[in-house]
Amino acid sequence: MGCALGLECGSLADWVSGTGTWLAVCAALAVAYRDHRSRRAEKDAEEVREAETENAFLVEALALYQSIKGSSADVLQQFSDNEGVSFDGWKATMRRARETALRYQQMPKINLRAYQAMEEIIHLSRHAETIEDDMGDAEVLIQSIHANCIRSSQAIVESPNPKAVLKW
Repeated sequence: MGCALGLECGSLADWVSGTGTWLAVCAALAVAYRDHRSRRAEKDAEEVREAETENAFLVEALALYQSIKGSSADVLQQFSDNEGVSFDGWKATMRRARETALRYQQMPKINLRAYQAMEEIIHLSRHAETIEDDMGDAEVLIQSIHANCIRSSQAIVESPNPKAVLKW
């Protein structure tokens, strides 16, 4: 087959073969791009699920912090009113928070950040075991726990996992 400018253009079979090869390369690239987009979408969806799970655990930790903070505020109010101070309700709240945090830590989907929040709650709740009615520094200890709960609550509210909405 002759071409302009004296070049050899090849036979019809060469042209069909070349066109088929070119189409096969284009199809392979299209399939690879589609697979890449599909894997990326799956990865993004998994990251969102993990973020939602993390934020759900953080909301639970926030609820525990709020419970401890409220109970601590009640005891601190008793101190400031110079009433007889009872630690029974506060100790019960601390015990429930500890038990709940321990249960959450055992869940398989908990991630490191949520685990650490639960660990902090467990650590705070251990103080309830040491408080006695006649302890001189009980007020200072409870003030410290109260302040810690405020600080930890703010940290959760201000920095949830940004890949998912923090659902209250």
